[in-house]
Amino acid sequence: MSADTHKYGHATKGTSVVLFKSSDLQHASYFSYSHWSGGLYITPTFAGSRPGALIACAWAALVSIGESGYQQRAQVIVEAARRIADAIKSIDGLKLMTQNPTMWYALHQTCSTFTD
Repeated sequence: MSADTHKYGHATKGTSVVLFKSSDLQHASYFSYSHWSGGLYITPTFAGSRPGALIACAWAALVSIGESGYQQRAQVIVEAARRIADAIKSIDGLKLMTQNPTMWYALHQTCSTFTD
C-alpha cells in the first residue's frame, strides 16, 4: 500500500511511502544492476535514490501523526467519500459506478440534463 504523506499538508510535496506487509515483500522490491560503470548498483526502488530531505519529511509526517492519527484521518476520508456517494445517488441523471467508495468514486451521466 502506498501513502502520499504530502496530501492534506502533512509533508513536503513529492513525499510518499510504500508500506509492505512483510519483509519478504519489501525485499522483492529491491533493484540491482551489476553492469553499471560505477560498480554494483543496488537500490530499494526501481526509481533509484531519493533526496534525503524528502525522506526526512515523509518520516517526520509519519512519526508526528502516528498510526492512530492516520487511522482517524482515514476514517474521516472514507466517511466523507460515502456521504458524497450517497449524494450522487440522489441526483437524477447520475449513476454511481463505484460499489464501495472509500477514497474515490466514479460516476456516469445517464441523461442529457447536465449537457443541455
